[in-house]
Amino acid sequence: MGKIIEILDLEDSGFIQLIITLSIASLILLMVSGYNAKNTNSLFMGILFLSFILGGVVLYLINRKFKAMEFGTFSQSSFFLLLFMGGWLILGSRAGSVVLFPPNTLFATISGELSAMTQFTLSSIGIPIAEEIFFMIGIPFAIIGIAKSFDKEINVYLLMFIMFLVTGFGFAIFHTAKFTLGFIIFALFFRAVGIITVVGDQLKDWFKFAEIPVSAMIGAHIGNNWAVYGFKSGTILIFNNLFQTANILSFSLSLIIVIFFITMVIGAINYVGQIFYNGAGQTQ
Repeated sequence: MGKIIEILDLEDSGFIQLIITLSIASLILLMVSGYNAKNTNSLFMGILFLSFILGGVVLYLINRKFKAMEFGTFSQSSFFLLLFMGGWLILGSRAGSVVLFPPNTLFATISGELSAMTQFTLSSIGIPIAEEIFFMIGIPFAIIGIAKSFDKEINVYLLMFIMFLVTGFGFAIFHTAKFTLGFIIFALFFRAVGIITVVGDQLKDWFKFAEIPVSAMIGAHIGNNWAVYGFKSGTILIFNNLFQTANILSFSLSLIIVIFFITMVIGAINYVGQIFYNGAGQTQ
């Protein structure tokens, strides 16, 4: 069934550990802010998205023996996160609302009560990571695990179609908290991109140049939400707070984001270097 897939455990994936830590930290910040302001909605929202991370990790741990997908190396994951993030940002700037979907509607109900930097960090980074851990890791691993427990020789295309329906409609309902036709189309399109490029490639080896890891859709989701916020506005917000230490919280968030993306860039450069080095070695 396509290429032989070897699972890279979460414990061995520095990239997955990093993004989960980043998302959890931002959600804990949301909960602390809610507690201090006696805002039960913020507390509920933080717990809800933390449960998405926990649910995704638990579903992975239960079904990892079925060898569903690889997470990729740190450098590989960094490269594809930036590639898909940049691609979605460019696509969003060109096509606008044709391809962009709004950030989580539930979060939008409380975002006005947060500082601009906290709102941006959660909407563009923390929450997209939490959602993708569940929809691109937890659910696909669970579906493959259930299917393989009943049938060793499963139809890959049927499996991908089931993933497409479950993740697409599940994402649409949760993301908007209502069943709207417009967002269903956006959600199905976005999840189709993920199932085809990540799951499809790893199960059927469609893209011969490289295996596309889960980080690609994390990057696409970050790129979508950042594009909705405004790439220029978000970038200016980050660097304005980076040089204004009066607000320790906003300064810390901007510094963490900058360090995170510098780490991603270094990893991506290393991945490209490995490709050229390996290619040069093969031609000698």
